[in-house]
Amino acid sequence: MREALTRAVRFSSSPLPGPAGKALRYTLTHAPWTLLASLSAGLSNYIILLILSAHYGLAAAGQFRLLLSLASILSLFCLKESGKVLLRSLITGVEGVARALLVHRLRWALAGSAAGLVLAAFLAARGAARGEDLALPLLALALLLPAIFPPDIYAQINQARRDFRRNAILSVGKYSALTAAVAVVAAMGMALPDVLALYVVALAALQNLFLFLHRGEMEKRPSREVAREACRESLQLSSSAVLPALAGQADKLLISYFLGLEALGLYTIGISTGRLVLNLVRPNLSIYIPVFVKKPVPDLYLGLLFLLMTAVGIVCAALAYGYFHLVLGPDYIDAYPYAAVLLVGLGAFAAGTLAYYSAVYHAETKVAVAVRANLIQAVAIIAYLGGALLWGGEHVLLLFALSYPLRELVKLVAIRGLGRGQRLQTAPA
Repeated sequence: MREALTRAVRFSSSPLPGPAGKALRYTLTHAPWTLLASLSAGLSNYIILLILSAHYGLAAAGQFRLLLSLASILSLFCLKESGKVLLRSLITGVEGVARALLVHRLRWALAGSAAGLVLAAFLAARGAARGEDLALPLLALALLLPAIFPPDIYAQINQARRDFRRNAILSVGKYSALTAAVAVVAAMGMALPDVLALYVVALAALQNLFLFLHRGEMEKRPSREVAREACRESLQLSSSAVLPALAGQADKLLISYFLGLEALGLYTIGISTGRLVLNLVRPNLSIYIPVFVKKPVPDLYLGLLFLLMTAVGIVCAALAYGYFHLVLGPDYIDAYPYAAVLLVGLGAFAAGTLAYYSAVYHAETKVAVAVRANLIQAVAIIAYLGGALLWGGEHVLLLFALSYPLRELVKLVAIRGLGRGQRLQTAPA
């Protein structure tokens, strides 16, 4: 891996003519690091799923996935969309916003901790009745919530500085340590609730260590007006992401409640296999955020990206068939269709992500466009999942997997439609 990264960076410094050469050099310089950072997170969760299912059964993989889903929901109190506001501020030269947003997020995280404690008490009673035990790891998550999600602001600081290599090194170190810790304690025979609680504690410790390494940016103080505006935009954008985030976790929550943790474990392995490839798209596009700030993305680029990545996704789906048969084996073969659906939808994911980045980061685009698109997407997907659960029958899990490319298509159409409306309103008479 290290040699491949070195060759890519070395080739990126070779002389290439014109804007195309400049774009290629920029991509080859930064894309390998962003891919490594993204892959380390997804691959870590994927390996942990397989480790837990091997030691404790498929239901254990379902419990880990359910814990991640609950963590994602509780993280909404931490205003996770604040990172987008910080990125735009740092790129445009506004200093001190990181400190203001960190304090703002910590205050809101306390409300998330309170909600987590209530949820832990509920799951303790429910788990006793159903033979599930997520109360201990969820208790750890609730108590440590302010120490887990607000500190991740360090990643946006590095991204704004275009220090993608540092983000990659930190990400690989963090997720390698988490994966190794789970593997060791699972092999030692530690009880599953203790393993999951240890995962939460270790994650909190690493997040705060990395934030400490970026304390220089935290020492800068913004003006009151700048801090107030950044916090307002952070709250507005994060509030708009609540419904989409719930829609993003709804399939896992519905499966765990109606179909059980074993079904969730199998579904998650399929979905996670597909997302390993899907999650490589976002970091490749994120290196161009400084470009998105200056100019919007044309529809032609979105169309070409959709067609190209759909073709790539079809090839990946064919390769994944062999992977499930030859590597994972018969115990997991039923999860292949869920992975294939996500991989064939790679074009929708890429185009939807690019359209969203353009809407959020472009200096002349109102945040309201992304806010409304988020709401439209969430309502549409929640309605779709409800219909799939009621009338999907034996194909309900496959229909749930189909919601992933569908949500990106809905977001893409909503953003482009709302964006055109904004341009018509602001155009000179």
